[in-house]
Amino acid sequence: MAGGTGPDHSPLSSTEVMVLGDREWRFGADLPGPKEHLSAARVDNSVYMAGGESVYAPGMHRYEDRHSIMVWKEEEEEAEEDAAAWVEVGKMKIARNFHGMTAVDEQFVLQYCEA
Repeated sequence: MAGGTGPDHSPLSSTEVMVLGDREWRFGADLPGPKEHLSAARVDNSVYMAGGESVYAPGMHRYEDRHSIMVWKEEEEEAEEDAAAWVEVGKMKIARNFHGMTAVDEQFVLQYCEA
């Protein structure tokens, strides 16, 4: 779980992680900045976040949609919260928010999408 707004509508860039078998959420590495309305998908064993928009702050004139695609990178030797980070791995051609995202099989893409 990452980004969003707090109970007082304050912008959040925090990340909370629940590891299978644990009983509590823990804080992980923050997003590069506050965002809301992102989408996420798991591909293989990696979590990707994409898009979203800037969170409203007093004095702001307009929202900014985001192009970034990020992956959660965690050092395998050290599963500590400061050993992980969101790393930008690409940019969408069109900035989006309130969008859906899912992983699809490569064969589906090859069959139905033009290269």
